[in-house]
Amino acid sequence: TDVDGVAVNRVERWRLAEDEASASPEAVVVDGIPAAKFHNGGRIRIGPDGKLYIGTGDARVPELSQDVSSPAGKILRAELDGAVPSDNPFGNLTWMYGLRNTQGFDWLSGDTMVVSDHGPSGEISGRSDHDEISVAGPGANLGWPDIYACEARDGQISPSLTWSHAVPPGGLAIYRGDAITEWTGSVLVGSLGAEHLHR
Repeated sequence: TDVDGVAVNRVERWRLAEDEASASPEAVVVDGIPAAKFHNGGRIRIGPDGKLYIGTGDARVPELSQDVSSPAGKILRAELDGAVPSDNPFGNLTWMYGLRNTQGFDWLSGDTMVVSDHGPSGEISGRSDHDEISVAGPGANLGWPDIYACEARDGQISPSLTWSHAVPPGGLAIYRGDAITEWTGSVLVGSLGAEHLHR
């Protein structure tokens, strides 16, 4: 949406009509998430703890990902009405930071998550490709833009999996079904450009 001439992303709650043919806005839950033509994140999920989790992109300003006071380049965690949960690690909505453009996450157990993230597209000289999958918990710094690919730095999470060519990863889910028993417990990632399901 546009707020005083500035594009922002927001999470809204809408009420579905009884006939399910329309919906009407009910409340703004989280507002003021930086927006851009690219890197907007956009995944929202209710976690196993009943909280609302929101994946955001860096809005093409990489340094915002390392600023825990900015909602850009993060996984945010909120009460269903948008309030800050009392046990969030930084006293605001930030749950994890250092992301470029996450579009998928799921829970391994408790508050340990598997997170997909898009790698760089050349906005930082010499860096491209290397989309990634990481495993992390509350307060974790996934490194963007300080590290990428298989780089490591104290206090930052290196990815568990990275691709040398752009995939990039879209939705992500842990398979908890039993129709394909050999897949139960596997992380499944839908890839956008490569157009395949990665297990």
